[in-house]
Amino acid sequence: TQVLAIIPGSPDMEYIRMIRTELSDYSVIHATSPLDHESAWIEVFHRQVSKAGAVAFLSEKLGICKDNVIAVGNDYNDHDMLKWSGKAFVVNNAPEILKHKFCNVASNDECGVTEAAEKSGIL
Repeated sequence: TQVLAIIPGSPDMEYIRMIRTELSDYSVIHATSPLDHESAWIEVFHRQVSKAGAVAFLSEKLGICKDNVIAVGNDYNDHDMLKWSGKAFVVNNAPEILKHKFCNVASNDECGVTEAAEKSGIL
């Protein structure tokens, strides 16, 4: 089960931090609205639900070392997965905060995933 709250307009990041603090017993994930590309979506899940957790589960089941996992993200809700992965990239249209933390590739509309695969030596 997921609870979704939508904050219209560009939210103050301090407000997002306050929500996370108040709901610290849950996994609180911030994402940018795919509808207007500005509003904040606050996704609330069970504490153990996350993209990083899902990728870790799959890589363990498949016997893939974390160092060989490549993650490509485009928004705040990818942050935990990007931090967990062995090689992390964000597309050029990701939020600036993420672009300063991780390697950058072309936007998702300009073959960013392909560029990440090439930089990682897969292609």
